[in-house]
Amino acid sequence: MNPVVSNWDDEYARLSRAASQLRSNNNGGGGQQQQQQQQSVLVGLERLKGQLNVTLSRMIPPAEASRRRVLVDNLSRQIGGMGGGDADLLGFNNSDNNDNNNNNNSTQSSSSTGAG
Repeated sequence: MNPVVSNWDDEYARLSRAASQLRSNNNGGGGQQQQQQQQSVLVGLERLKGQLNVTLSRMIPPAEASRRRVLVDNLSRQIGGMGGGDADLLGFNNSDNNDNNNNNNSTQSSSSTGAG
């Protein structure tokens, strides 16, 4: 097998194991270290996707390239959706969402106290 393809496979396997470990350790808290590991896996998956689009797709059949693309995309979605829901996918962190929720609650509270 081509060493470039083997290296891609090895890197995907490593990232897949790291993602599995993140999922099994995910307790909803999403500490800073876990978020850094999550980001590291996502960066690695983007690098693999780039290699697939630029180099690997010329070395393997189109169906195999497509299958690998689906694997990377699915793993990216799984990792990107951990702990923060859709907000993390949009680039917000949980503290921003909590601030927005607190602002909405305080607005509702002041409205109800002003009416009385």
